[in-house]
Amino acid sequence: MEIRQLKDVYADVRNTKELFKLTSAKQEEVMQMMHKRNGGTRKLKDVSILLRLQILGALGSIDFEPIGVRGLYYRVVSIYGLPKLESTYKKVQAMALDMRRDGSLGYEYIIDGSRHTYSSSTYAGTSEFLESIAYSYRRDIWSDSKYMVEVTVEKDSMRDILYPVCNDYGIPLSPTSGFNSETAWYNLAERYKMLDSDTKVPVLLMLTDYDTAGLRMVESARQAFDRFGVTVLLRHIGLKELHIKRFNLLTRQDKEDSSMEACELDAMTPDQARLILREAITPFADEDMFERERQQEERERMTLLDMARS
Repeated sequence: MEIRQLKDVYADVRNTKELFKLTSAKQEEVMQMMHKRNGGTRKLKDVSILLRLQILGALGSIDFEPIGVRGLYYRVVSIYGLPKLESTYKKVQAMALDMRRDGSLGYEYIIDGSRHTYSSSTYAGTSEFLESIAYSYRRDIWSDSKYMVEVTVEKDSMRDILYPVCNDYGIPLSPTSGFNSETAWYNLAERYKMLDSDTKVPVLLMLTDYDTAGLRMVESARQAFDRFGVTVLLRHIGLKELHIKRFNLLTRQDKEDSSMEACELDAMTPDQARLILREAITPFADEDMFERERQQEERERMTLLDMARS
């Protein structure tokens, strides 16, 4: 493929997957061209090209599923054997930014779960409103279950990765961005108190890093529920030593306990993280009942759509 043709093919950032399909030599050609087009006055050095190819390969290894920068760093380190250092993370972070700016890496492949936009929903009219309601309509598939399941995860970067599983089961997902606040635990406890304890058991599935701080988060949650006088089936579902061994995850020295080999949630691939969550939900889920509820949900959604269109 001539460089003239490459300019046409890679004029848009959405072609990152096509770039991945080329040979390494052609990938380098394209990256040099895109770097120059973005204002680069000198050719990229070999070490920069190598890291770019490694970033591209790391994303290709998870089929270009969106991932956080730290997760991308773990993919690069685990696949290509780069040193597990904060300096390596910063190099991956900076290069991923450069690649997005010059178009060789689509912005849609990097997750930033720490920024949120709040706005009111608006509609062109009542018909559009009803259609919107129809498409977003969900039955509570847990209404006849004895359990009410929720999930908390320590890191915002895991929100988009875990949400598809929670959405499939109609389960709330709450990223805590580290330790949850006293107010957040109080509000959750008050909500659990409103349940009929004879028919409903609250279940909280917690995901944290495997380190001293992560284990303290779980204990902090237990103590909070005890303080507020509510009984909760709390499960710390990961990360655990068994997951580190099962998935051969990269570890690091714990910041507080030098004798502990710690591991971050970001060290998992998205599929591994979702697998842990699904396996934790399964014991509480009545799949036959859920399937009946989902079929009823679809029938009711079609009824709402008919109302909107008429």
